[in-house]
Amino acid sequence: MNIRNRLLSSSVGVAMAGLLLASVVSCGPEPTPIPMDEDKLVEVLIDVHVAEAAVQMLRGATKDSVINAYYDQIFEIHGLNREAFETTMEILRTDPKRMEGLYSKIMNEMERQEVTEEEKEKD
Repeated sequence: MNIRNRLLSSSVGVAMAGLLLASVVSCGPEPTPIPMDEDKLVEVLIDVHVAEAAVQMLRGATKDSVINAYYDQIFEIHGLNREAFETTMEILRTDPKRMEGLYSKIMNEMERQEVTEEEKEKD
């Protein structure tokens, strides 16, 4: 298992648990539309989890500046602005079922990527 997959495995569980816990606290009666396509959000959140795992051992100002640089790169790669991302996440935190569905998609995509990577390594 390569370093990216190990980082993904360790950070996804922690991040997913935190986001799901935050989303359970408040429930909305009707789903609010999010300003992002859900499939694009899955890709963005996978990159966010990798970035968060990469800075896990850093501390203080170094960690803050590195993670901000990573987020800026992620948003640039995906053609996204920070405000749209933050708004999307705030909306999703109020809808635990939707958040759960989203993280199911994230886990499925990460597993698919891991299988693809392992197949490439075999060739």
